[in-house]
Amino acid sequence: MKNILFGVLAGLFFCTVSTAAEFVLNSKYAIVIPQNASDSEKFAARQLQKYLNQTAGTKLEISTSGSPAIFVRQDKKLAAERWKIFADSRGDLHITGGYPTGVLYAVYEFLETQAGIRFLAPDAEYIPKNKKISFSSELKIENEPFFRRREVYLISAVMRRHGEYLGKMRFSGTWIAGKHVDPYRFGSTGTTHSYHILARDFPKDKMEYFSLNQSGKRVRFRNGLGPGQLCLTHPEVRKLVAEKMIKLIEADRKRWDIPPLFYALCKNDNSEDCVCPNCLAAVKKYGGNHAGLNLEFVSDIARKVGKVYPDVLIRTSAYTTDEIPVKNFKLPPNVLLGIAQLGSEFKTAVRRDSLRKLSHPNNEKALMMLKEWRKSCSHMMSWDYWVLFRQQFSAPMTNVSAIAHNLKTYASMNLRQIFAESETAPANLISFLDLRHYTASKLLIDPRQDTRKIIAEFMRLYYGPAAAEMTAFLNYLERRMAEETNRLGSTPPNAWKYLDKKFFDDVEKMLSTAEKAAAGNKLYLDRIGQERILVDNALLCFGERKGIRIDKKQVICRLQKNMDRHIERFGDAKLQKKWKKETAELISYYAFQPPLPKQFDNKKIFDFHGPKLQVFNTVIRKIADKDSVTGSAICLSDLSAIKKSNPKFHQQPVRFSLFDRVTQKTLISHRVKNIPQDEKYHWYRIGTSVLSRDNRIILHGSWWLTQSVGSTVFDPLEPNAKYEIWVSVKLTGKDYVKTSKTQSAIWLDRIVFVETIQR
Repeated sequence: MKNILFGVLAGLFFCTVSTAAEFVLNSKYAIVIPQNASDSEKFAARQLQKYLNQTAGTKLEISTSGSPAIFVRQDKKLAAERWKIFADSRGDLHITGGYPTGVLYAVYEFLETQAGIRFLAPDAEYIPKNKKISFSSELKIENEPFFRRREVYLISAVMRRHGEYLGKMRFSGTWIAGKHVDPYRFGSTGTTHSYHILARDFPKDKMEYFSLNQSGKRVRFRNGLGPGQLCLTHPEVRKLVAEKMIKLIEADRKRWDIPPLFYALCKNDNSEDCVCPNCLAAVKKYGGNHAGLNLEFVSDIARKVGKVYPDVLIRTSAYTTDEIPVKNFKLPPNVLLGIAQLGSEFKTAVRRDSLRKLSHPNNEKALMMLKEWRKSCSHMMSWDYWVLFRQQFSAPMTNVSAIAHNLKTYASMNLRQIFAESETAPANLISFLDLRHYTASKLLIDPRQDTRKIIAEFMRLYYGPAAAEMTAFLNYLERRMAEETNRLGSTPPNAWKYLDKKFFDDVEKMLSTAEKAAAGNKLYLDRIGQERILVDNALLCFGERKGIRIDKKQVICRLQKNMDRHIERFGDAKLQKKWKKETAELISYYAFQPPLPKQFDNKKIFDFHGPKLQVFNTVIRKIADKDSVTGSAICLSDLSAIKKSNPKFHQQPVRFSLFDRVTQKTLISHRVKNIPQDEKYHWYRIGTSVLSRDNRIILHGSWWLTQSVGSTVFDPLEPNAKYEIWVSVKLTGKDYVKTSKTQSAIWLDRIVFVETIQR
């Protein structure tokens, strides 16, 4: 027995003895690409050449032959995004990958694993100084991203500008030789809201193909917003949509060398479903759940398309009126179901707390619905929201850990497609933006990785000597955010429990200490400054209300500087112009408070004008107005779209109201009986009321002109506080002023809340 055991151990010991040779990359090596190299192979070779030179000073020529060699080439046997790196006994290195992106990913994998290079952000890379880069003859790396689709949407113009960065992060879609490259791309239906494309050629006299609305009319939609939808039960609609999709697929395959994998069959971006008798009867079969009819419609189209193109996936959405799972409904295997769970800032059945982990108590329903939907389909994707929309202003918040947790949850459900809205516009800023994208990029490739190690590495490389304090700020922010039990999207930032005086005092100490640690290094100071943006914005919005003394001029100057840098980092020329205008409006709001009537003297007020007034739709416009002391106003004019739907639109009684969206009740209302005939701004008192997080000011019976600014005034510590509400409104045009010859319009330039109690 002893002899047998000894023999086994000796054999094991013998097997562990390495006979591998070690090779060092030096100037004798050539980067060898095929004679007829593709754009992907050429670009991958140039990237390898560039970074080897930067990290080790090794200048290698790119050629079609050479020895020893680093072969950079595509392997058609590999999947499109798969990479394979190996060495041979001669010392040649083979960096290969699928077509068109796998070979590029192989280069980035080699640079990261063998040279220690890290791509941190569009303008931040860590390139260590390596004395040498060596590799073993036994080197072998082969892998591909776990998530097949990994699209993180940063706004189209931003993505075009930073296409190379997207490739380094191995997000879906990059730019090579001026072309957008994505092996698992969407076809010419676009990614969503595709009815307007599929119905573009519908006969003009066939209005019955379009949805019947609540008013008993059928309206042909103009774009992906609508108005209206298709009539999903009409047999001719199903026939024509299937035929159109087949034609689009056929045309795309002639146009592109890589056939698109996905085609969208998604409703327009509204909730105006068809209410014709046939559609209502179909919905009734599913207990009133419109998702059942949508799944029937999509399944029918998918089967028709699948007979011609079985390799294509038809993507539909569980979105708005189609978000509730349909039990025991099994979609065809060529359907990709996209789950779009809107955040709680929107009025939906799920009301997901989108910046939280799916395991958070607020997301119990959202997670349950995800699991239920997973039973219905072979392929499922998440249309995730990594930003908060419809916010009155931005404040410190982060979802780095939430995203990491959620990606791991999706992986456990074998959900392989991700689309995440992660807009970088000033209105949608979030704390630790670059860390969010870096962490997500790593986990989208391999969700098994340790999130803590990913974050620790990023903080060390990105903030340098300030890493400890910036990590402390991140941990502190996440810990304090847990104190807010309400859904973040449906709670105004000034009401978030964690944003108290202590928070701002503590954060100021952390950021000041971080800046001292990074003193003299503009690179690190600018990155710390990025994290000051939301802190300063919140301070200017409600800091004084929290009892915080601030040097307003200093904070405004700092905010302007850091916002300018953010805009320059991400926007192209057109976006920069737009964002700078929006930022200038915001800064001017903080710096300049136009005069108010004496009736508001010595009273505690909350004043909304300029950028603080909201535009939620395309019917109202925010324009310059010389009649207003604020310089601008929101205008609801006599647009053709309004006249068509209601010719007497401006002949309704002029009434201003405060409405509560939870109770569905009008709390206070004021009717203007004697309309001023001077076409000037006048102050109107709506009345006095307590507020809630879900109040809305209504300034026209159509609800086209509404504002939810009261949610910013509401104080959860004083829920019974009463406020007197005033609006500054101008009424112009022939429907309001007898002698006027202009088009009728309602103009709003200011809303003031007056606190009626002393705290």
